[in-house]
Amino acid sequence: MSFLEIILVTFYSALFSFIILRLKFFQRFHLSGKVIVALFIFKVIAGIFYGYIHLKFYGGGDTYAYFDDSLYVFSTLKTNPWLYVRLVFGLSNAHPAPDIVPYKDAMMYYTNPDAYLLVRFHSLLRIISFGFYNVHVVFYNFITLVGCLYLFRFLSEILPAKKELLLGAVFLFPSIAFWSSGIHKDGISMADLGLILFFSNKIFITPGKKSFRRFSIYVVCWIAGLILLLFIRTFLFLLLIPVLTAWLITMKYPAHKLMKCIIVLCIYFGLASNLNVVWPDWDFLNRIVFMQNEFKIVADESFQVPIPSIIPTIGSVLSGVPMALENCLIRPWIGETENVLQVISSIENIMILLLLLAAIIFRKKKLSDAEQSLLLFSLFFAFSIFIVVGITVPILGALVRYKIAGILFLLISAVVLTRPFSFRKSVSESL
Repeated sequence: MSFLEIILVTFYSALFSFIILRLKFFQRFHLSGKVIVALFIFKVIAGIFYGYIHLKFYGGGDTYAYFDDSLYVFSTLKTNPWLYVRLVFGLSNAHPAPDIVPYKDAMMYYTNPDAYLLVRFHSLLRIISFGFYNVHVVFYNFITLVGCLYLFRFLSEILPAKKELLLGAVFLFPSIAFWSSGIHKDGISMADLGLILFFSNKIFITPGKKSFRRFSIYVVCWIAGLILLLFIRTFLFLLLIPVLTAWLITMKYPAHKLMKCIIVLCIYFGLASNLNVVWPDWDFLNRIVFMQNEFKIVADESFQVPIPSIIPTIGSVLSGVPMALENCLIRPWIGETENVLQVISSIENIMILLLLLAAIIFRKKKLSDAEQSLLLFSLFFAFSIFIVVGITVPILGALVRYKIAGILFLLISAVVLTRPFSFRKSVSESL
């Protein structure tokens, strides 16, 4: 980083830290202001490291491609401000107005609406960032921090005795911190999941009277969160709907939770897998095959893991489940790694399996109804993500990134299972 970039990163980090400490909004997350500031700074450092790794080893990757595309948009601000406004806020499609066509052709992501959202983000920030990527990292992580804090609050209200473990799972686990802090769609989707779950709980589960204004805010935020997830990570949205529905049902009607979850998932995927006649683009089986073919096209010479060849039938997809779970939970094996990043990924896979084993060994003897519902939600959501990602994504780097939401909820499952204990108490006793 240049000296000016360091100064700007430091200034904006300090400014947002001051806002966190002074704004009452950040007092609602069951964490002290100093802890939230520390989490924010940690995310900024992780985001800068993310950009450095992609620039050094992958020529910048998608994260810098979004940033580079935004330069074409920003270049219009001085010469044609109205064109800048249209490029930032207007619809992006394959057949834009004639004066936009040259910019569409120059950019990589103009016709890809979900990716172009990040181009819009960079284009706006260039006004105050002097064109420094890492300044954008600071703003990005301040924005996504809020969603992660809502996720933490949602979880801590169900598991109040396990806040330290939840902090580790949501904010500090290496791969989650890395992939959710870099400027990409993953950090947005992770933060968005936090908003959706928190407001689902407030709207449908939490008892007590709410003013019409407060309830309306909850509903608007919840709907906006669902729309954003559908837009930014469609496959996560489609996988979230059945498990979220099952969670709401089991929270309201606790009896026979496992059976209710299985019934809801069977009905949902049974219907979603038989839409070919009426709505083929949204047929679940067609979408899996489409995703797999899209990734195979762009795989090129990337380090790949074997994925099952499937056709749009339930039997074909089910036959690929064992290999999909192997890809997401075990690959890459330590013996097949080719670089440091793959070694780290392999070690982390082992770490996750050991943490799950420890959670089972040191499990809580009896879970409350809310804990059981959260456990079922987390497990079904995690493994549905692993199955879809493990079947469709042959590129190891992309697989590690796409499965990260599954890793998060698998860790949350482990936290639910584990009996509560205090790190501070354990340390004081050992001393």
